[in-house]
Amino acid sequence: MKKVVLAQRFQFYAIEPYKDYTSLEKKRENEVRKELDLGLSNIDFFETLLTNIKDGTESRVRLKGGHKIRLFNKKELKKKNTKYFYSNEVEGEQINLDNWNPSFPTFYTTKERHLLKHYGRPLSSVSVEIQERNITVDEDTISVRFYVYKKSRVVNCKFFKRTRTALGFKINFKTGNVISYEGTEKPKIRQNNFKHLSQVLNQFFGRTAVSIIYIRGNDSDKDHPINKEANNVFNDDEFMKCLFHSILSKIPHNANIISNTELNIRKKMLLISMETFISVNKIKVPNDYKRLLMEAYPTKHFLKKNDNKLVAAILDRIGIKSKSTIRLLHKFPKIDISKLILMARYFGYDDLHKYIHNINEKYWDIPKEKGIFSDDSSIYFAMENKHIYDIKDSEKSCLLKLINEFIEKIDTEDDGYKSSNSSLMGNTIVRSQFGAFNDHLDMLIKIRRFLPNIEMRANNLSDFHNEHLELAKLDRQIKKGYSIKYVFEDKLIKHIEKPIVVKNLDDEIMGTFYPVLLKIDGEYTEEGGHMHHCVASYADKEKSIIVSLREDNVLGNERVTCEYDVRDKGCVQEKYFCNAKPPERFETALVILQDRILAYKGSIKSISKERIPLVINGVQLAIKEETLFANFLDF
Repeated sequence: MKKVVLAQRFQFYAIEPYKDYTSLEKKRENEVRKELDLGLSNIDFFETLLTNIKDGTESRVRLKGGHKIRLFNKKELKKKNTKYFYSNEVEGEQINLDNWNPSFPTFYTTKERHLLKHYGRPLSSVSVEIQERNITVDEDTISVRFYVYKKSRVVNCKFFKRTRTALGFKINFKTGNVISYEGTEKPKIRQNNFKHLSQVLNQFFGRTAVSIIYIRGNDSDKDHPINKEANNVFNDDEFMKCLFHSILSKIPHNANIISNTELNIRKKMLLISMETFISVNKIKVPNDYKRLLMEAYPTKHFLKKNDNKLVAAILDRIGIKSKSTIRLLHKFPKIDISKLILMARYFGYDDLHKYIHNINEKYWDIPKEKGIFSDDSSIYFAMENKHIYDIKDSEKSCLLKLINEFIEKIDTEDDGYKSSNSSLMGNTIVRSQFGAFNDHLDMLIKIRRFLPNIEMRANNLSDFHNEHLELAKLDRQIKKGYSIKYVFEDKLIKHIEKPIVVKNLDDEIMGTFYPVLLKIDGEYTEEGGHMHHCVASYADKEKSIIVSLREDNVLGNERVTCEYDVRDKGCVQEKYFCNAKPPERFETALVILQDRILAYKGSIKSISKERIPLVINGVQLAIKEETLFANFLDF
C-alpha cells in the first residue's frame, strides 16, 4: 500500500493591486489605504487625466502611470464575458494604470485574508502558488516528487489560468526500472534513461537552494519573510534523513548512501539507481560502466540480443560490433561515443575494425564537448541516417596518417600546447581540424561528379592544408561555373603593398608587416582556409576590398584579414585566426595601413571584374547566377 512518509508543503499568494481611478475622487486618501490593508505606504500622486473606464467621461485623477492594459472590443473577441471591462472602440484602446507601490508592485503574503480582498477585484492581479515535495513508499518502490501548482488571474480578467509542474523519479527495487520525469501539463517521462535521471536529480536537489520569490534579484532576497518561511518548511535535513531511511528499508546493504551534502546525495542516488538496475537485470558491465550506461543505454532489446552484455549491446545498436571495438570499449569505458561514430563514418561501419587499433589511442581520451549529443536520445537518433564517407582504401590510409599526426602534434609542447593536457584536445582547435577533414571529404565526393579520378593524396598536415585550399577553390568555381579576377590600378597595388616597418621609441625595428591586396578568388579561398574564417565568400563582393596583413613575409603564417569599404575607404572589420581580435603586435601596423588607404588619392575600387569561364575535361561549365549578400557580420 502506498504511504506518503514525508510531505513538505508551502503555499503563498502574490498580489499586484492597481489604483481604482473610477471612484478615487469620492474617497479620501486614508480611506483607500484602509480598504487595501496591505501595509503599503508612500503613495505618491501627481495630476493627469484618465478616461473613466465605466462611462467614458473624463475625471481628474492623480496618476503616476507605470502599467498599461489593453481593453478589447467585446464584439471582436471570440471568448465573450472573460473580461470585466471592454472598450467601445472597434480596435480597442490602451489604458494606463498605476501600481500602489511603484518600487515593489507585487505584494507577497501567506495570509488568506489579504488574498480575499483582491481575489475578485478587477484591478488586481493575483496568483496562488503551492509548492510541495514528498516521498512515497510502496511495497517495491520509492517515489520522490517536487510539485508546483499555480493559478493566476491578471488585472481585468474574470477567470484564472492554472499551471502544474512536476519533477521527480521513481525506483522499483523489484524490477530495477527507474522512471524520471519533468515538465508541465505533458511532462517528459523517461524509463531507464540515466542521463535524464541525472538532469532531474540536479534540478530536484537544487530547488531549495534558490529563493521562492525574487524582489531585487540578489542575496538580499533570502531575507524576505516569504523566502525565510519557505526555507523553514523545506527542511533539507529532515528530507534527506527520511529519504535515507526509505532507501535503507529496501536495500539495507547500501548504508553508505547517508550524506549531508547536496552534491553527494545526487551522485549517490544516481549510483544506487544504476546499481539496482544492473543487479536486478543481471547486466554484464565493465568495471567503469557508469559513463557508458548514462550516455548510451542501448535498451533491453539489444541487451537481450547480446546476452545482457552492455558493451556488446551498445556497439550492436550503433552497428559496429566486433572483437576489436569490444576490446576498445573495455579498455576506454569513458570514451566519447560520438567520436567512435565519427571514425565509423570515415572508415565504414563494416570496416572500422580493420583500422580501429591503428588510430592513436590519445584520440579516445579526447573529452566530450559540452552541448554535443546533449539530448538523452540524440546519440542513437543521429544513427538513424548512417552517413558514410564514400572514399577509397588509399584515401582511408591517408586520412589515418593525418589523424594520427594531428593527435600526436596537439599532445606535445610544440606549437604552444602543454604536454598531456587532454582538456586542450576538446577545444576549438580539435573541432576545427576534424571539421576540415569532414569538409575535405564532402568536397571530394562533390567534385568527383566532374573529375572522377580526383582523390585525397595528402600524407601530412602541411600537404593536406594545400590540398584543401585547392579543393575549396575548385569547389567554388564549379558551383559558379567561372573564376573571378579583380583588376586594380598598378599605382594602388604598389601603394597598399609597400611593407610596413614598425619601430619603437628608440627607433628599433619591432616587426615588419606585408599588406597583400587579394585579387583573385583563389587568394580569397587560401586566406579563408589559412585563417579559418569565411572571407572566401567575399570574392563576389564589389563594395569592399580585402587586404591580408602578414607578419615577417608575404607568405607569413601570422596574418590579420582586413576589409575596407570602397566608398569611404574606412575599415569595416579586422579579423585574426578564427575571427578573433588581432593581437596587440599588429595594432600599430593596422593603424598605418588604415591611414595609408585613407591617404590614397583616387578610388580604391577595382577597375574591372573579370569572369573567366571554367572548363573541366574539355567541357565548359554553365555560369550560374548567384544570390549576393550585401552585408556580413564577420568573415
